[in-house]
Amino acid sequence: SHKIIYISLQIYKMNFAELVLKRQIFLDGRDLHDEDLNALTEVLEQSSVLEDLYLQNNQITLATDNGKLFATALARNRTLRVLNLYENRIEPEGAKHLATALKINTILTQVHLNGNAIGDHGATYIANALMENTSLQMMVINDNGIGEEGARSLAVALKKNQTLQQLHLGGNAIDDEGMEAIAGALAGIYNDGCNKSALQSIDLTCNNIGDAGARALATSIGANRGSSLRVIELGGNRIGEAGAKRLAEALVENCLVDNIDLGDKISDRMRGRMEEILDDPHRKVRREVIRLEELVGERDEEVARKEGRIGRQEEDLKEKDDQITSLLKAIETFKEHYNRAVSEKDAELAAQSEVIVEMDEQITAMKAHPLKLLEEFIASKDERIASLESNASVIYDLNSPTSVVGLDENVKKLPRSKIGVESHLVVPQTKCKSGSTTLNNQSAEE
Repeated sequence: SHKIIYISLQIYKMNFAELVLKRQIFLDGRDLHDEDLNALTEVLEQSSVLEDLYLQNNQITLATDNGKLFATALARNRTLRVLNLYENRIEPEGAKHLATALKINTILTQVHLNGNAIGDHGATYIANALMENTSLQMMVINDNGIGEEGARSLAVALKKNQTLQQLHLGGNAIDDEGMEAIAGALAGIYNDGCNKSALQSIDLTCNNIGDAGARALATSIGANRGSSLRVIELGGNRIGEAGAKRLAEALVENCLVDNIDLGDKISDRMRGRMEEILDDPHRKVRREVIRLEELVGERDEEVARKEGRIGRQEEDLKEKDDQITSLLKAIETFKEHYNRAVSEKDAELAAQSEVIVEMDEQITAMKAHPLKLLEEFIASKDERIASLESNASVIYDLNSPTSVVGLDENVKKLPRSKIGVESHLVVPQTKCKSGSTTLNNQSAEE
């Protein structure tokens, strides 16, 4: 217990500024527990250079709250390439939290989980992560008690994953049924034509695979002449002469497999036969031809992708040209409307300018001859009054003594608008019987 406390305090008291600058951290065999992961969690969260983290041979479970925090930091980390948790105590619950991180992380390329007793349930969690992960190239889950159920889950993952190159399943409990599931997945990968698997090596040493499993694998190998699989390790299983013979026949059909290791349980004659097949120069030539064809095919696909991108770019350019043409037309139409509007406005301004010039002339004339203009104005008013008076239909008798009064009454009845300016009203004189000219005062006032 004193040792555990000492190590825990040692990790917490590490020079953090120095730790976050390390590219590799080795803490193997330190008897570390989940409570010792806090400092490493901070490193995962803050380091921008850490690439390799070795924590093998400790007591880490990842099943506690500290373990969950570590897995969460791992999911967000963008620098770590290799995580080694060999010989810890991950088990199914810890594998579940690690798998959650692997679904999110897109940087890790290698994960080592040897000897963590994750079992079938843990293998299923890892398989689900492999179905979503896009960066892992090596998954090592040797010695984990994985049986048929786990093998089936991993087989499903192999059909979908496109980045995994090495899968290590040695030292588990995979039997013929599990091998058949994996072989079926390998056959489906290439025959369906819907997945470009990168799997190059599969390690199934020290399991419980017999001749039936070997025959299923041989059928898959023989059918997948364009597969990426190069190395198959099957030593330490129950494969006998019948299974070995079928695998040898598959190697004749598929020249791309570089090696199949069946261990020491087959006869020397069968081992010699397989080595002869693998070393056949004609087979090597065929392999090189196929690989060149694959390379040409990959180049053709790349060219096709580039041509597709160029075609899309040309379509985009054409669409942009059409948009530019439409925009230019819209600009021309706008310019026409604008020029027309400007011309109309210029004409209005010119007319207004003429009016202003005329008014300026009038004002100038008024300033120069104000009295003359006033006289002209008064004369025009007098003419208007005279016109109104001449048009008035007032009939009266000059010999009647009431003629003046009648005239007065008629004048009163005239509307002011007909009279004009009141000060210009002129009441005509009348001649009385006495012969003298008189003016009715009241009429005169009116």
